[in-house]
Amino acid sequence: MLPREETELKRSIFDVPRRAKRQHMVEAALGVRTLEFGGDCAAGLRVDASPLLPAAMRAEDVTVGEADLYEALMENDWLPCVVLDYIDSEEIMVELYTPGSFHCEKLGRTGPHRTSLARLRRRQWEVCRGEVLRIPDGATLTLREGQRLWVQSRGPGQDEPAGRLELGEESSFRCFGGTVENEGILACSVSLNHYSTGRRQYKFEIESTKTVLVDCINGIPDLPPEERSVALQCFTWIFERAYRQMQLRTLGGRGWYLADEGQVLSVDPPETSLGLPSLAPRVFLYKGFAAASAYVARGPCLKVDISVRLIQGQTVLDTLNHFRDCLRQHYQQTYSREPSKEEMDGFLQRQIAGRTCMSRHNQIHYRIQKVCIDKDPTSTFPFEDGEITYLEYFQRRHGIVLQPQQPLLYCPFRAKAEVYLPAEVAFLTGLDDEWKSNKEFSQGLWRGLRHPPREHWQLQGKLMRGLADPSDGQALREWGVQVASSPLKVRFGQLEYEPVYFNREAEEDFLQLREPPKELQVPTSPDGFARRPWPEVWLRPGDGLSLDRWLIFCSVDDEEAVDRFVEELEPMVGEILDASKACLEIARPTVVTVAANSPAGWVRKLTAFEPPWRKELTRFALVVLPRTKRREQYYYQLKSLLTFRWDHCCPTQMVLGSTLQREFQRPQVFRSILQQILVKMGGFLWAISPLPYLGRSMMVLGLDTVKATKESPMLQALSASCNVYFTSYFTTWRMVPPGEPVLPGPLVREALRHFVTVTGRPPDTVVVFRGGASESQESTLTEQEVHHPTEGLLVALHDVAKEVSKSVEYESWASRLSVAYIMARRSVSTRFMTEECENLPSGSYVDEGLVPGHSSEEGSTRFDFYLVSQTYVIGTAKPTLYSVLYNTLTFSKSEIIRLTYRLCAVYMTFAGMVSLPAPLKYAAKVLSLLSKCGQLPEQPTGEVRTWRPNLFFV
Repeated sequence: MLPREETELKRSIFDVPRRAKRQHMVEAALGVRTLEFGGDCAAGLRVDASPLLPAAMRAEDVTVGEADLYEALMENDWLPCVVLDYIDSEEIMVELYTPGSFHCEKLGRTGPHRTSLARLRRRQWEVCRGEVLRIPDGATLTLREGQRLWVQSRGPGQDEPAGRLELGEESSFRCFGGTVENEGILACSVSLNHYSTGRRQYKFEIESTKTVLVDCINGIPDLPPEERSVALQCFTWIFERAYRQMQLRTLGGRGWYLADEGQVLSVDPPETSLGLPSLAPRVFLYKGFAAASAYVARGPCLKVDISVRLIQGQTVLDTLNHFRDCLRQHYQQTYSREPSKEEMDGFLQRQIAGRTCMSRHNQIHYRIQKVCIDKDPTSTFPFEDGEITYLEYFQRRHGIVLQPQQPLLYCPFRAKAEVYLPAEVAFLTGLDDEWKSNKEFSQGLWRGLRHPPREHWQLQGKLMRGLADPSDGQALREWGVQVASSPLKVRFGQLEYEPVYFNREAEEDFLQLREPPKELQVPTSPDGFARRPWPEVWLRPGDGLSLDRWLIFCSVDDEEAVDRFVEELEPMVGEILDASKACLEIARPTVVTVAANSPAGWVRKLTAFEPPWRKELTRFALVVLPRTKRREQYYYQLKSLLTFRWDHCCPTQMVLGSTLQREFQRPQVFRSILQQILVKMGGFLWAISPLPYLGRSMMVLGLDTVKATKESPMLQALSASCNVYFTSYFTTWRMVPPGEPVLPGPLVREALRHFVTVTGRPPDTVVVFRGGASESQESTLTEQEVHHPTEGLLVALHDVAKEVSKSVEYESWASRLSVAYIMARRSVSTRFMTEECENLPSGSYVDEGLVPGHSSEEGSTRFDFYLVSQTYVIGTAKPTLYSVLYNTLTFSKSEIIRLTYRLCAVYMTFAGMVSLPAPLKYAAKVLSLLSKCGQLPEQPTGEVRTWRPNLFFV
């Protein structure tokens, strides 16, 4: 949400009538405080009104010597005064001073003057439109009973600005029973410590305050979703104050870290893409906390997870200098000349543009769009009604002395289009491509990232102890917030481990509506399947699989390993043909040696290659990637070429040359490669029992979206099941231009028409798993993707059913139709462990206690649950949170949880349970491929359209 949109949302949420009604109702039951924030989320304090005391005062009510407490009526004007002494019970002596000033300012003091008590009253502070009341530095404005502060709002005309209440440095405001009506502007001045320049003064303004109740968190579930998220955000701000008291920093992200506890990882430098030594991998690994306030069924809680921030140990300037020297050395060795300015600029852009960096002076993350070698720190930019150089600015504002000879980084940030950073003050985040292939470095990094459950909870305990500390947790106690030192305990359920079936003979029993015999069942457990699938292969009824013309591309270095692979493939193919009753044809592949040493060279060779048959007859291509540090470049360039841009595209499988040369478990590796090829050609390796859903025409869908940058198009992918085992999927995608709505209608219609072609009727039970979204998007997605009047899920279902059915059949189908729309989120900060500090086993779920709380108006069909489905976990298990946002199914809650878990068992590239349901996992997989391949079609076209029923992308 944009800041302006967030401001308008909050203004619309906390309007006066609704606020007053809710506040009156809650305050009647509880004595609560209120937190006020303005359009820009600034915090303030609102005090309840109390009636004024009568103007005629008694002598015993008057305090002698109290400044700024009284005012006297002198010649028709009320003037501020200090009572000096009593004359009798009806008269006093006072000292007068200038109206609108404070006694400590010593302005216009006169007296003593004699006046009567009848002409004395408590001082009234009124700031009219266009006027300013300034509390002097170090002074305190105190309102007692009978006193009133009124700051008027702005008028309807341009020449009627709001009144202003200005607080000087270290000044304050206190109210002990007085009345506050601040409808104008509150301007504050504060002096804060800056880490490089010492104490600096900051100013800010608050206008148009709104109120949200924060002590009545038990009422949060009854708020609308938008109000609920804003109310919880207030608690997040309170906790952030406590984190700062604990000396934690954000380091440019959402987590909070101790900046002096970074772990340094460094090894010897690997080679760059030019074959020259690269910078030694040196990364600061910071471990911190990602915490968020939430309201769950058991009440308010703080969700805490371990967060890791990777920041490179050298500046972007060091990296640029290294790349410059490498390119110069390469040109001297290869061309005996220096690179031109254009060649140098293009090389630096390819290495740095698109990377993320963190600034040294303010720890903000920026995305580098361009390296500007034509700019340096002596360049100027507008500053305080003038111009200033970057050298002067960083010296004056941050105490940083810059080198004059260095490029600037163009890093547009939010609404600021012209933001340039000197390369010397920026540090790259993440890892360079060459570092990822360094085994020693990767192992050290993996050890730093992996935390078993006991260590995970010990790290979290450090934050909890800090929040409980009397000094560090003071910000919480100011608001009456306490955090328990021990984690919340809840009960979890355990799902049954159902068998899977490798042998296709089980299909005969399923057709007879009975469970297959035990000898055909493969048991499952928390560790996955009892054995690996081999050699059986399942196919769709009536389908065949032909792998008669296929190619293997390899480098000269891998030719021997490929020959061995082909020789050992023959007996494996024989085992598959003997075990499978399906119509299979697998021929010997044609091996093609590629004499090239770069991704571009491989692309040229493959583009010019002519197979021994017509290109359009090529069934499959296996590419053995050369052993190189740039394997990702090879992978995506060749994948994009063969899958989307070749004259006659074909499904592909990429294999590392080092994988084929591995001696350990070589037969199992070769089997896995062959099985992967068969899966991409339309086969599947196992099935689950379809008997729980007898009598239904059921379809499960996975829907996901991804967007690389703000300017790039949105990629939308859908994967939908087409058989009763949920093992055959139809996959399609769309590329949506920026600014256009992302609606699922076209994708859903495409999948439904294929489903009708395969099964002969439209589905009457549809379950959609939606990924790639956050909690704040729930209501928007439900409206856009489920209820949209022309391109929503429900409309698409009815449109296709009308196309393929007669009116009577359609009415019968519509009466049976049931739909569920479930959002799945992996990016949650919740973690679970048993009382023995172990991970929860696969199939564990939590559907009460810690799930988000909901209002009664949302109905019983709206519920959430956590599910730990994955079988193999390194470190601490990460649950998936499922939110059932729309539900007309006749299934019970336990049946929906069971269906979700069963779908985690049919992801064909892993013999076990995965972390997400297979349809959503497939949709995310195809998005991952599409987002990294260049020159994509906006939707499946040409040969690719014929692969949509196959898992060509896994």
